[in-house]
Amino acid sequence: MTRRQAAARSAQREAPILRAVHELLQYHPKVAKVWRQNSGAMKIDDRYIQFSSELGLPDLGGFLKDGRALWIECKSPTGKLTYHQRRFLEDARRAGCVAGVARCVEDAQALISGQLLAF
Repeated sequence: MTRRQAAARSAQREAPILRAVHELLQYHPKVAKVWRQNSGAMKIDDRYIQFSSELGLPDLGGFLKDGRALWIECKSPTGKLTYHQRRFLEDARRAGCVAGVARCVEDAQALISGQLLAF
């Protein structure tokens, strides 16, 4: 399997998790606003085009009603963070944001409730 095929397969497994977590956050009483961060890159002819302004930008961004920023990267149960994703989440946590990885809806609920989950 090529690297591109592996990435496409992983994205297919993560898509339902992303949709479920996004829906949960849209209606969660502690969340003021949440949005999908579309990011990535693709090759056009002989060059790569990046679709985000920040490497490692999580899938979901937002803010809580208490004013803290919210950053959640959705992964499949076996999905791994890239170096840049891990670094972004670590930097966000150090700055006081709620940031982490959700492999299921329960992980997102735990993050909102103040439980720091390991990456």
